[in-house]
Amino acid sequence: MPYSEEGKVLVVEDDEAMLSLMGRKFREANLDSILVGTAAQAIQAIGEAQLRGLYLDGLNGGWEWVANAAIAAGIIPHKVVLVTSSPGAYIDKAAEMGVSLVSRYKEDWLEQILRTIE
Repeated sequence: MPYSEEGKVLVVEDDEAMLSLMGRKFREANLDSILVGTAAQAIQAIGEAQLRGLYLDGLNGGWEWVANAAIAAGIIPHKVVLVTSSPGAYIDKAAEMGVSLVSRYKEDWLEQILRTIE
């Protein structure tokens, strides 16, 4: 499905506690979200839902497949937000793809995500 300003935010996080936290944060920001825990679930959701943005962690390297699927489906690249504890490992590829990169070590990382996706 194509990008839509009124669409949902797809949250892809393989850590259950973090997935729950992000779901709560998006609800608090009045952003409808779809929460999934694997790259396969994310790619399926990308094909089925209208999305306004994508939040994902590194998924043990699977983030590129998910990000590429989202961009191919019409999500604006900078609305794809990769959140990681190791930004140095991803900075070149994220820049090449045009996706946003947020470090979990920054105090305002949650706010950065919300500003990027809203």
